[in-house]
Amino acid sequence: MIPFIDILAVILVTAIWGFNFVVIEWGLEAMSPYLLASIRFALVVIPAIFFLPRPATGWPNIILFGLFFGLIQFGLLFFAMDIGISAGLASVVIQSQAFFTAGLSFVLFAEKISGRRMAGILLAFVGIGIIGSLQDTSTNPMAVMIVLIAGLSWAAANLVNKRVATPNMVSFVVWASLIPPLPLLAVSLWLDGGAVIAANLGSVSLRTIACLLFIAYASTLLAYGIWTRLVVRYTPGLVAPFALLVPVFGMLSSWLFQGEYFGPLKLGAVSLVMLGLALTVLPTHPRAPQK
Repeated sequence: MIPFIDILAVILVTAIWGFNFVVIEWGLEAMSPYLLASIRFALVVIPAIFFLPRPATGWPNIILFGLFFGLIQFGLLFFAMDIGISAGLASVVIQSQAFFTAGLSFVLFAEKISGRRMAGILLAFVGIGIIGSLQDTSTNPMAVMIVLIAGLSWAAANLVNKRVATPNMVSFVVWASLIPPLPLLAVSLWLDGGAVIAANLGSVSLRTIACLLFIAYASTLLAYGIWTRLVVRYTPGLVAPFALLVPVFGMLSSWLFQGEYFGPLKLGAVSLVMLGLALTVLPTHPRAPQK
């Protein structure tokens, strides 16, 4: 049984991760997506890397995780949010990582997928398909597809992390964050041009700085630090289901701070995704009480 104080701590983490999608939207109002992502990971690295030892794994794992988790996942997520998906819906669609993780585990490691999990995956993708078909200002099909690819990349990062199985996730994330900044900056230079980058950096506001600090330090270092401590203390099976709250907080934050409207069709589609996610990640059988 998780004590009440630690339940509050894990709920705080999910609230930070959910609210983070709104903060990303605010950051994108003043900065191009790949430049924002590049600076985010640079801030994660400095100064934390000087205080955290290199994780006990080889450079290939660090590089792969940095590519999948940092360069591809967040690069595509920021880009999709910039071209046309709301913070609330992005927080829901990115959870496709859970379904892709199950699928990749089945294909690569022959891990079984139960009938319940398969039903959850199908329900969720029906919901995501409805979201992609919505004809409003909160999303467009191309942005939904890009977020799905970001979810697939997150799933690949999950498999790398599973292979590493390091108890110090914060150290692993910080060292892997060495990989994305320069490639993301190169993509920004290619897509935006030097003039746009110079203009973005020359007109940085306090609000944009606050967004970057929140994304880098609160959402990454602080949240992962708390989450890792709880996972090590209570096992992933007890802590991981709380991640279902992330899209809930994402939608709530988008409604409160961005005025996003969730009509009946959108809420129905989101409900299908959430039900599918619950069927996929919640344990099949309740854990026996520990003596």
